[in-house]
Amino acid sequence: AGRLLRPRSHALTPQPWEVHAAPFADLQLLATRQAPFSDYALPPRSAGTNEEASAEAGDGETETEEGQSEAKSSGDGEEALVEAGGEEGHKKVTQVEKAYAFSLIGGVVIVMVLFYLVNWHDEDIRLNTWQTLSMTVSIFASVLIYGSFKVGIQESFGILSEEGITYLNLAIFVTCLIGLQVLLYFLRGLQSETLLPSVGTIFAHLTGFAAMFCGAGFQALDGIKDSGIKLSGFTLGIAAVLGFITLVGAKAREYAISRDPDRVKTESDERWMEEVEEVENDIVSLCLGFAVMQVIRFFISGRLHPYEPYEEPEGVQQWETNALLVSGVGMGLLTCLGSFAATTADAETRLSGSARRLFCAYRNV
Repeated sequence: AGRLLRPRSHALTPQPWEVHAAPFADLQLLATRQAPFSDYALPPRSAGTNEEASAEAGDGETETEEGQSEAKSSGDGEEALVEAGGEEGHKKVTQVEKAYAFSLIGGVVIVMVLFYLVNWHDEDIRLNTWQTLSMTVSIFASVLIYGSFKVGIQESFGILSEEGITYLNLAIFVTCLIGLQVLLYFLRGLQSETLLPSVGTIFAHLTGFAAMFCGAGFQALDGIKDSGIKLSGFTLGIAAVLGFITLVGAKAREYAISRDPDRVKTESDERWMEEVEEVENDIVSLCLGFAVMQVIRFFISGRLHPYEPYEEPEGVQQWETNALLVSGVGMGLLTCLGSFAATTADAETRLSGSARRLFCAYRNV
């Protein structure tokens, strides 16, 4: 069409942009030069086709009038949409869509930063980055294992009540804790330096999630969930029970090594004891940290919110969300200040025995 509508009065000299866009050259000249329509000639037609051309022209004029009327009605509709607060093809973006967009962009940025950090020139930066990635993968794997195991037991035995689920979490926690201690004890003699921490990290989070939901379930029982003082006291009770379990585990490990007086403590024994302590610290931090968070939410909103992931909280106001965010930032600052004070005072080296073990367990909370 552009080559057919060629102006008679203008000499078409090739331009640089016409070489790369020849089909569009004449159309662009038509738009830019704004020559009168009489300057453009149609190709010659035979006499026999004049009637057909007239009929086609009439049909074209009819279609043009219909298109103009449709465009006018469409324009009126668009003006109505604009007046109503919207525009066709450009709807208003909701908060949920913005959240998805920011999450997608944030995920891409995090992946790019991780590629940058694992190739950092400093060895400590690379080591800590890989440790963080390992911890993240172990947490997600533990969540899947725990959730599948728990739902399978619930469906098999028909456990649907909240109290039944709480006692089920308690049974899973006790079973996983004992099984974890026994498993790590039998893995201590292996020469592999990666198997023990890998198994310990996954099963530590598995046991920690069971303890976390068990404690949250007991907090949600009638007679406890309606009082902030009772919730706080029960949280202190959880801390005492976890501390007692930690001390019993330390004593049991010492007895397992020292029961044979002729046996010398080896490097594998030291590695085993350190790994078990790290496992117990993760369990304490997951369970007690979640219990403290539930208490903070209660004092902010005046009620205990559901803790299961499929239960959506209701009646949450924006200021409550902001207060919870401020509380999280405050906890982060307390963590930094506490770590700085503990490192400056060299508390882990100065303490010994049960005091040192409890300090190492509670400092991760």
